[in-house]
Amino acid sequence: MVQKKSGDVRTLTGIRSRAVADLDIYDPVLERPRSIDEALMEAGVARQRLQEAIEAIGEGFALWDAQDRLVLCNDRYHEFWRGLGEMVQPGVEYETLLKEVVRLDLIEWSGQDPEEWMTICIARHNNPTGPYTHEFSDGRTVQVSNTRIADGGMVTVFSDVSALLEVEEARRVGAVADGAALLASTVTNIAQGVAVFDANNQLVIWNRRACELLNVPYYAVRRGMSVRQVVHLMGRHRAKLDHRIGASIIAWIDRGRPRAPTQIDVLYPGTRVIEAAFRAMPDRGFVATFTDKSTEREAKRTLEHHREELAAEVKARTRELVEVNLLLQREVRQRREAAEALEHARAAAVAANQSKTRFLAAASHDLLQPLSAAHLYMSALEDGKSEFSDSARQNLNGLNGALHSVEGLLSALLEISKLDGGGIEANIRDMPLRQLLDDLGQSAVGLAVEKGLKLSWVPTNAWVRSDPVLLRRILQNLITNAVKYTDAGGVVIGVRLDGSGLRIEVWDSGPGIPENEQRSIFEEFRRGSNRETGEVPGVGLGLAIVQRTADLLGHQILLRSEVGKGTRFSVRLPRGDKDSPGAADPIANYAAIEGAGPDWSRRLVLLVENDVEIAKGMQALFARWGCPLLCAASYEEMIERLEDEEAAPDFVIADLDLDTPINGLMAVERLRETYPGLPAALVTADRSAQVAANADALGIERFLKPARPAELRAYIDHCLRMADEGA
Repeated sequence: MVQKKSGDVRTLTGIRSRAVADLDIYDPVLERPRSIDEALMEAGVARQRLQEAIEAIGEGFALWDAQDRLVLCNDRYHEFWRGLGEMVQPGVEYETLLKEVVRLDLIEWSGQDPEEWMTICIARHNNPTGPYTHEFSDGRTVQVSNTRIADGGMVTVFSDVSALLEVEEARRVGAVADGAALLASTVTNIAQGVAVFDANNQLVIWNRRACELLNVPYYAVRRGMSVRQVVHLMGRHRAKLDHRIGASIIAWIDRGRPRAPTQIDVLYPGTRVIEAAFRAMPDRGFVATFTDKSTEREAKRTLEHHREELAAEVKARTRELVEVNLLLQREVRQRREAAEALEHARAAAVAANQSKTRFLAAASHDLLQPLSAAHLYMSALEDGKSEFSDSARQNLNGLNGALHSVEGLLSALLEISKLDGGGIEANIRDMPLRQLLDDLGQSAVGLAVEKGLKLSWVPTNAWVRSDPVLLRRILQNLITNAVKYTDAGGVVIGVRLDGSGLRIEVWDSGPGIPENEQRSIFEEFRRGSNRETGEVPGVGLGLAIVQRTADLLGHQILLRSEVGKGTRFSVRLPRGDKDSPGAADPIANYAAIEGAGPDWSRRLVLLVENDVEIAKGMQALFARWGCPLLCAASYEEMIERLEDEEAAPDFVIADLDLDTPINGLMAVERLRETYPGLPAALVTADRSAQVAANADALGIERFLKPARPAELRAYIDHCLRMADEGA
């Protein structure tokens, strides 16, 4: 019906729109006025058509203009408002029509205020949101649908839905009857006992299960019994109900709405307990349900008895625990005091160690400066020692050995302090092993030959991932120790595959290390006690440096030794990729080159060094080498001194810390602006990875103080050769 009504409204709206268009007195094509008579005739025809169309609709139809005035309506609409008579005609306002409806009392108000009803109708008319209904005083129910049209007007359709509502009511009554039958069947067959009382507190429905649970005969219960009669019947059949509880239930029943659900326990001889639950119903009656709770209550009593026993046991155990807890608290307090004492001791040790580390790190430059100067002077003396007497040469050799011992001890202490203080950063990259092992082997051959040992190493093409400088220090320590502590036999260096990584192994035929010392030898100032011949020089820092450096690199140091047979130290590290973008170039070996080198007398070497003693020692050394050396304490002073020189410099040596804004690296950079490609060496006590990286980025070789003159000379000689070949 609603779909048909909507279709009719759309049809009538279209007819009205065409009729209004026909009333236009202008021809839209020719754009000229038509005769008024002709226009009026066509408008009359259109209105007649519209009237005939709306009369054909089965529902009441009314058309309102934008000012809510009636334009036209059909006879069916008149019938709905037959009480208004001739008032329903074109031109009447919607609100005037409603006022007349209120005055004539044509609507069934059902307690609603007429003024409120009229306000609601006007709001629905102005803002249609969907159908609604009017209850007429003559019993009819009318559905009202409003539809807004394009020119602001409104189409209203009235539909009599009284018959439809009667059918729905009959269907609802039938459903209620079916529900009642279903309810009766359900009540009869459910496991619970049920009793329903009406608004007069009289019994209307009950089942056999309720009689069984309440222990009353089914035949003794009858419809219409009051609550008090049912309670009296229960008492006659041995039910026990506390009078206070009974009074409270009677009060609940007599109370008006609302009534919250409630329940009571009805006791019978023995352990039988029936739970009665009461719940109010919408019609002011109530329903009572009965459930046998005997088993549940017995279980509850048993649990309560066990709970009491358990509570007593818990109480006894609690007393015991309190006593034990007091003992534990006393022990915890004692342990806390001991821990605090240990923490204070540990903090003091850490502070002392940090103080030592800071002192050594801060003093490294000042300690190495005079040692470096002494080395330079010693090298200058050694170059001319052939002119000295035998006793003087012997003293010179002793002095040189003492300097080397001091240098070794100081370097080891500084290395330990740097590792402990986090002053060394690893620069991990892919690197080849062949050149590194060759260099280390060649450097240790001399010492091995002096001791009558055979030193050998197996060539390898393996690549590993490590820091080239730090790995070199680890292996150099292990190889040097192997040679020092071996008196007969030899030392072998090799590489083995180890799963996804490699092991670099150093084997010796020395005295071996007892098993109980194989952990302690990696501690500072600890050396193995097993010696076969003589005393081996050293202070026991080499393996401590090896372990700390390996930890920094993430490598593993392995030890296998048997007393009387020898020792094997291994470094386990990951494999490298020679094709990786960051692969390191083989480590250059600047060993001294035999044969005639470049003519140093025609070379000009620059030295930028602010330490006067080191500068003097370097001048003495280069004088013995027959090479001119131009010295300056700063970059600015060097520029002034170069103004008097005609030849361009061939090499520059610079200290890092010059006590001026321009340090050694910056000085080399600025000198290269004037002398492009000038080879350079940085001689510094700063062992940090950052300085090494900065020097490497500028193509400057770094030598750590105290620099070995032979290595420095070999590097300068190499650079001069390369410059000559390039020229």
